[in-house]
Amino acid sequence: LQEDHDNAQFLARQLAEIPGIAVDPAGVQTNIVIYSVKDIGMTSGDFLAALAKRKVLAVPVDGARVRMVTHLDVNRTGVENAAAAVREVCGGGR
Repeated sequence: LQEDHDNAQFLARQLAEIPGIAVDPAGVQTNIVIYSVKDIGMTSGDFLAALAKRKVLAVPVDGARVRMVTHLDVNRTGVENAAAAVREVCGGGR
């Protein structure tokens, strides 16, 4: 469980560096990361569809926020790949 929390914290820090993604890594205390995609000009649904095409799964919280969860089946490489996919969807390349 601690590894899941560490991976979520790592993911939040990676996401915080992506322009248009709003997340406060200090607010991530468990294996759940919730962030806003409002400033990238996409709804959470459109954003999640673009992520799914890159084999990254997440769920909407509402029309502007997304929830990602780290767990036993997600290792650090998976978290790095998820962050890279978010960066790509936001227009930042890979």
